[in-house]
Amino acid sequence: GRVRVASSPTLSANLMPECIARCRQEHPGLDLLLLDRIQHDALASVLSGEVDFGVVIDPAQRDDLYAEAILSEPFCLVCPPAHRLARRRSVRWNALAGEPLVLLDHASGSRRLIDEALRDQGVQAPVVQEVGHVTTIFRMLDAGLGISVVPTLALPPAGLQGLAVRPLTPRVERSIVLVRRANRALAPVAQLAWDLVRSVAAERAGEHA
Repeated sequence: GRVRVASSPTLSANLMPECIARCRQEHPGLDLLLLDRIQHDALASVLSGEVDFGVVIDPAQRDDLYAEAILSEPFCLVCPPAHRLARRRSVRWNALAGEPLVLLDHASGSRRLIDEALRDQGVQAPVVQEVGHVTTIFRMLDAGLGISVVPTLALPPAGLQGLAVRPLTPRVERSIVLVRRANRALAPVAQLAWDLVRSVAAERAGEHA
């Protein structure tokens, strides 16, 4: 009854704990073990068979993986409360032009999507710091080093103290997917865990609908 799951950092922190707790409640004989890894390493562990499946940001088309989308969530702006953009109820992407950006580095599955959104919206802004964890981003914003674009799921459940969060328009989303090796069925116990993660994600999506 042991299932190993690889997960990207923001999902490890903000989706998987609830999945593991639910698993203990509903399937006490099922031991769900989490490997918290950057996107590239999470995908590699799925392909190598080190884990049964992964919970990651949509990696785009890959013939060696079967992917099932379970949740979509928008990116948002995070900035110091005294920043001019904090006075707005929502912020257009093009308002970020010229602002110093503190972003997740390219090991994150989200960075490609953030770069694409900035490019699609014609935003030219200097990236002054690239870091591996959103908590580091928040501390840098506290220190006045810039503003940031982060996935909504990366925000602490209790909210951010001392920083402003604003929706970005037009809405740009990232897709959270379950991935496993293509052309290979999951063992029944792993399928049980897969279905449970899908169910928790569906409930989360309903809360934010």
